[in-house]
Amino acid sequence: MGLSRRQLERLFATHLGVSPSRHYVRIRIDFGKRLIAGTRMPLIDVATAWLYVCITVCEILSRFATYNAPGV
Repeated sequence: MGLSRRQLERLFATHLGVSPSRHYVRIRIDFGKRLIAGTRMPLIDVATAWLYVCITVCEILSRFATYNAPGV
């Protein structure tokens, strides 16, 4: 996409009203709440699934943050 870190932060603030890191935390918390409230999974399984999502989202954000558009 060719965005600087600061540009991405401004876009998040403009469109979502929060920073990328705060949005990421919100995603993690919401996912954990949905697992606890909507499943009969034992808490250890919820924690494992929640950790997997945290790692996956972090990897995606990391790739996005380090992506350089062709010609940039």
